[in-house]
Amino acid sequence: MFSIVLKSETPDVNFKIIATDEVSDFFKSVIKAEHYIYNPSLLYLQSVDQGKEWKCKIEYAVNIECEKLSGCIYRKDKFNRRYEPLDTDQFKLLYIPKTNTFCLMNFSDASYAFDFLEIEKAMTAQL
Repeated sequence: MFSIVLKSETPDVNFKIIATDEVSDFFKSVIKAEHYIYNPSLLYLQSVDQGKEWKCKIEYAVNIECEKLSGCIYRKDKFNRRYEPLDTDQFKLLYIPKTNTFCLMNFSDASYAFDFLEIEKAMTAQL
């Protein structure tokens, strides 16, 4: 188990993800479901229409159902110096297949894009 601190473009706003085994499995399942390399229907779509519809599928962010992240996402800002837990209805998790990155959004604040697999690989190498 480790935690990931994500900065945002809004000054003094940070997000934190507590990465347990269940959270790690959740992110990996999203990648397997949405990334074109792991999704046979998107690979087929790429070969059939020379990439027109396929290109649209991988360039735009996908809104991910994130009930499984309940209790694992936190936010802090200049008014709350401690990380406060976010309910799943208070944030959105977006996945961008083209870059294989995620982004957390909380109302008007958004984290910088992050590659969960790369972070996980780096954090587990340190342990």
